[in-house]
Amino acid sequence: MNQAIRTLIVDDEEDLRDILEMMLTRMGVEVQLSSNGREAIELLKKEEFDLVISDISMPIMDGVTLLKELRSLTISQPHFIFISGGIDFDDNKKKLIESQTDGVISKPFQRGEILDCFSQIFPLRNFNKI
Repeated sequence: MNQAIRTLIVDDEEDLRDILEMMLTRMGVEVQLSSNGREAIELLKKEEFDLVISDISMPIMDGVTLLKELRSLTISQPHFIFISGGIDFDDNKKKLIESQTDGVISKPFQRGEILDCFSQIFPLRNFNKI
């Protein structure tokens, strides 16, 4: 049996964190929650995760800064997905984000989008339908 995929959800919106936690838990994913990038970095220094799902726009430390700091750490690097609330980026920033992540999902997202991302990142795993 495969070990559960450990996922860190980083978002300042409690409702969104709760929805994602419920969806991912139903898929058989182990979930931990964080409300901002700074808190997430501290967790990532202490624990190993397979995937980080982060909002882009958050107070204290935004998702782009989180991604940059994460990539500079000498830890096992998890996969990374951004969830965006419709923020427009210039082409250079968009290319940078896409080159350093495994995907960008727009809010509001559909359940199938989450399952599709997981299936692409972890193709040898079977996830419970959500």
